[in-house]
Amino acid sequence: GVVFKSAKKKKGMSVGFLTFEAAEQVKSATELLEGKSVGNEKLKVGDVIPRSCDEKIKSAQKRYQNVIPGVTDETEATMASNVNENGESVKSSVTKGKTARDAVTPLAHLPYIEQLEQKKNSLMQLLKKLTRNARKACPKGVALPEWVIKSREIGGLSCKLEGIIESPLINGYRNKCEFSVGYSVQGKPTVGFMLGNFREGVTAVEEPTDCPNVSRVACNYALIFQDFLQDSALPIWNRFNNAGFWRQLTVREGRDPQNDVEANILEVMLIVQVSTEGCNEDVINSELEKLTQAFVRGAASASPPLPLTALALQAEDVMSSLLRQYNDSEEQDDITIPSEKQHGTTENQTISVDNEAGPEVCTNEVNMDADHVWALIKQSRVCRTIPLKMGGLQSSTSKMWLQLLILHGLDFILLYISCNPETLMANAIELCTPLSETTEKGRKGQGWRNMSNAGLARHRLKSMPKSEPFQPVKAMAVDLFPHTPHCELVMLLER
Repeated sequence: GVVFKSAKKKKGMSVGFLTFEAAEQVKSATELLEGKSVGNEKLKVGDVIPRSCDEKIKSAQKRYQNVIPGVTDETEATMASNVNENGESVKSSVTKGKTARDAVTPLAHLPYIEQLEQKKNSLMQLLKKLTRNARKACPKGVALPEWVIKSREIGGLSCKLEGIIESPLINGYRNKCEFSVGYSVQGKPTVGFMLGNFREGVTAVEEPTDCPNVSRVACNYALIFQDFLQDSALPIWNRFNNAGFWRQLTVREGRDPQNDVEANILEVMLIVQVSTEGCNEDVINSELEKLTQAFVRGAASASPPLPLTALALQAEDVMSSLLRQYNDSEEQDDITIPSEKQHGTTENQTISVDNEAGPEVCTNEVNMDADHVWALIKQSRVCRTIPLKMGGLQSSTSKMWLQLLILHGLDFILLYISCNPETLMANAIELCTPLSETTEKGRKGQGWRNMSNAGLARHRLKSMPKSEPFQPVKAMAVDLFPHTPHCELVMLLER
């Protein structure tokens, strides 16, 4: 048989990847696999062509392993990590003086009014993009929809953007922060945010102290954990070989909306994510006991004292409680920390419809075909809610809803609320573009992998059945993430 170290194949790809530990294994595997028949095809073996980001990752790995000596400050570290093994310069996302503030809140240097204006302009460009792509996707011989024609009257927008709703909180608004554990540019064990993407060769983690979207409470807990790691007997997570113990700290805050940001944080849950593989159990228990004491002491000694309701440990897929309850009261019920697996179904929400009570959101996946769901919807005259994930109408459940919306020609008012306006734009192309009587076969091959969201939407339209298209009526932006480029977009569609 073929001796190899690891194998990998992505879904939908006709190419697999084998990793070997020695050149002899490569030679032997090539002789065995080259030209071997699998079904009606014959295997072809070839060397992997390095990706453009591989050199950056490789140089960052060298620095992580202390191959580059004499790095004493941030400037030298950045320059060192930007040089590959041949002494050639490679680009890096970690520029001179870059901080966690720059990486996480890139708009923080602008006044909030200017941030809103920049986001509004970006969304207006996206609405123009929707109009252009709907025009491109409209089949020959089919009249352009009225909203595309009228878009000229409003500057090419697919519909009027009513404005942007400001965030009620400008600073410290994040009530859940996931802090990475790693090394700073200077090589210090740090708890905070990464300065860029791993695929760009960036592994440096910097403190969140200057990030305006993070509360003082979350920053303090990150610093307490960081101080503890300086002398920990267990290793920090290594992103290159996926080994180590300490991985991540999550700070979740329970707030009272009637008070200001700092005063309204009444409860705090800390979740420490670790990997126990290859670590001694006695050492683990000792370190976790020390960590619990460090958090308790740090919370009590802060001025004012930090709230600490629960401390949990997440190892692999299991979550357990390290600290049941911490406050001044002696008579408190234990805090129950459900496992990660128990929470796993909440992402896959589905809808059940009751004629009298209206729609109900269920936390468990319901096995129901499209015809059954549509029968329930037709019986009910109440508002219907379609739960979406980050990717828009592309998950298996959401695709069923998209097919229902397109195929059944009932009058609808569809309110699309999106945390990613790019996916809204792509789905709106599919929902709002008229189709011809005949369907076309989609393009074969792997060319679709390099398409944009809009290009993929136009591509999918070719194989969709004819239906009455929606038309965008109006849109409204909602800013929930000040100091970042992210913005919610709400669009009303009718047919």
